[in-house]
Amino acid sequence: MSDPNKIVRLVDFAAIDTQAAEWVARLDAEPGSVDLHAQFDAWKAISHHHGEAAARLMGLWTELDMLSQLTPPITATTPSPRRNRNTADRSVPRYSPGATNRVMLRAGLAACLVIMAGFGVWGIWANTPQIEVYDTAVGGQRTVNLSDGSSVQLNTNSRVEVRYSRAARDLRLVKGEAFFEVAPNKTRPFSVYARDGVVRAVGTAFVVRLQPKGIDVTVTKGTVELASLVSNNPVVSLGRAQAMPRRVLTTVSAQKGAMEAALLPPSHQVEKLDLAPPEATRKLAWRQGMLVFTGESLPSVVADVSRYTDVQIEIADPALNSLKVGGYFKVGEVEPMLEALEGSFGVRVERLDTKHVKLSSRL
Repeated sequence: MSDPNKIVRLVDFAAIDTQAAEWVARLDAEPGSVDLHAQFDAWKAISHHHGEAAARLMGLWTELDMLSQLTPPITATTPSPRRNRNTADRSVPRYSPGATNRVMLRAGLAACLVIMAGFGVWGIWANTPQIEVYDTAVGGQRTVNLSDGSSVQLNTNSRVEVRYSRAARDLRLVKGEAFFEVAPNKTRPFSVYARDGVVRAVGTAFVVRLQPKGIDVTVTKGTVELASLVSNNPVVSLGRAQAMPRRVLTTVSAQKGAMEAALLPPSHQVEKLDLAPPEATRKLAWRQGMLVFTGESLPSVVADVSRYTDVQIEIADPALNSLKVGGYFKVGEVEPMLEALEGSFGVRVERLDTKHVKLSSRL
């Protein structure tokens, strides 16, 4: 079911920084070139990594340029010959050692900026770890092995951002659902940001799913700390989330085969639940490429199945909303479920086209 072609590959950040530095130097040399600015805009649009690198290097160049403007002018050691003020050629521009010095210094700084980026010095200077992004398409699944021995298994239509530093392991679930298996390291906490919630662990395993009603957390091993970010602004980036203060709400754990789950709604009133084995199996079945239903309502089943396909399943008859469904289905395979509904549940299936199915009662 997984589609490796849909996964964002690791990015050569050093190469991007070098290219950004070269662009900054070229733009400084030709500030009035409309074509050059258009080419630069096209380069920045290649990916958000290119745009971020351009912003960083442009900011550094601005600071260096300000320093060059503060550099005192070079004092001429040889006095210029005295000229007749009345006969002087006014068409010849006056020599300004201070201006020439600044031009030379800026040219040197531009060259240094390119060299710094080429040798990766910028990353050390900025001391800001790069963010790696991984995602899956609709119906896709993918396991990502991280540098510390931890792993992330992404479910369908999901995205996660990863930023590792020496002091912390920070991730952000942007959309979808993911299973995190964390390598123990008490001195380097592992935090998953999801909307305005934070799941923090040291050595454990857990699932985080973003749902309309809130953040769903299921712990399969160990204990996690569940917290909320203290902010009135929406969380739009991992960097912003890391800078926000947090308020610890509760802990969620799994011990001796018993698992706990928690739902963090927008109100931050945590709802905890002890998972019986059938419910735990159902919630985690996607990791084996299966969907398991044990009496859920048809709307709930349709919503879950629809996460793995672009086929629209419409429940046209309100009487079907109370229908309870049980069964095992492979993720992304809609036809077996439709056949089961027709053969065992008395549902009329009307295939309007290849991407649209309507369900109604036979009675």
